[in-house]
Amino acid sequence: MIRILTITRMCWAIGGTAAILYSGGIAAYDPSKNIGTAGSEDSGLFSAVQATRGGEISGAHCAMCHGAELTGGGGSPPLQGPDFLFGWSPKTTTDLVEYISEKMPPGLGHSLTEQQYEDVSAYILSANGFPAGPSPLNPAKPKRIGEPPEAAQ
Repeated sequence: MIRILTITRMCWAIGGTAAILYSGGIAAYDPSKNIGTAGSEDSGLFSAVQATRGGEISGAHCAMCHGAELTGGGGSPPLQGPDFLFGWSPKTTTDLVEYISEKMPPGLGHSLTEQQYEDVSAYILSANGFPAGPSPLNPAKPKRIGEPPEAAQ
């Protein structure tokens, strides 16, 4: 009986520690400090014009499942906020474009043009606080979504 109580307490302690570390990491995450190649002539992950076009496309094709504010719902995951950032920060802009173009809308991948998928990806990044730069998002030049500016130089 003592062994079961000890194991139970240990599981709760590990789970509680993991929850604290996870929530602290998300709360401390600041996407404005993770803009790919900040400080270079190619600063930012996408252009403002591209993100604007992506917002219009998202409203017509994505909002019915992911919501107008990209907060998810009805079984669709949020496309902005801490959960999205936590899952996508180690990946690249190319990974995001490829995933969306292959899988979205569900069962109808590749139903938009590649440019439209790139624009939607730019809009999603913009909605997550990433600043625009002079160059549009280009899948041929992948940038790590959560890469700190100093690591990119």
